[in-house]
Amino acid sequence: MNTGARIKFEVVPQDLDILTHRLKELGCREATTVRMEDLRFRESTRRKCEVPNCGSYGNTFQCPPYTPSREEAAACLPGAYEYGVIGVMYSPPAEMAVPRDGNVMKMMERAGSWSARISSIVSKVESRAHELGYYKAMGFNCGPCTWCGMWTRRWFDGFATGKDVAACALIRSGLCRKHRRSRPSAEPLGIDIAAWLRERGLITDELIFPEISFECAAECPFYALVLVG
Repeated sequence: MNTGARIKFEVVPQDLDILTHRLKELGCREATTVRMEDLRFRESTRRKCEVPNCGSYGNTFQCPPYTPSREEAAACLPGAYEYGVIGVMYSPPAEMAVPRDGNVMKMMERAGSWSARISSIVSKVESRAHELGYYKAMGFNCGPCTWCGMWTRRWFDGFATGKDVAACALIRSGLCRKHRRSRPSAEPLGIDIAAWLRERGLITDELIFPEISFECAAECPFYALVLVG
């Protein structure tokens, strides 16, 4: 007997519960549903990729200028999706602060590690949504794509000494070796997830990453967003 998932064209509330539960199973402290119409698309959110210039800008296909623009995302996503789920994972206090020795690379390496964790969560929850029948489920992570080795200790050491460093395979050869895991961030699309979470009291108003002192650094949230239909 065929036991494959049947395509669903309308979202079943119980399925959203399944996906939020999966987010928590994978390590998210907060997990909730979201209506697409409540998410804000802001150009200022996208521009933070450029000012100050992020090390991933132009170096991975999952970051600007390769990702869709805010205008393109705002024109496409709200009409294609009605619901999604958001998960929030937190780094420990002060982990995203500049170390006392001033070595920013150490902090950025840790940020890359957390981005990889949330990217893996996005991939797994998106796959679970597909299993439930949502054929157009689409996930977005928080921070850079690190699957080609970017934002690791070796990458930063090479970057600092002018050596050749890992580069996005999709840009170099048109083929992503980690296409099942690699996802763009929500920020380059202009999706202001932080504002949505703060309005609902799901994250604090404390100043967070990047480049703040060790003494005032709080926990840093990393977001997972999966749209289901």
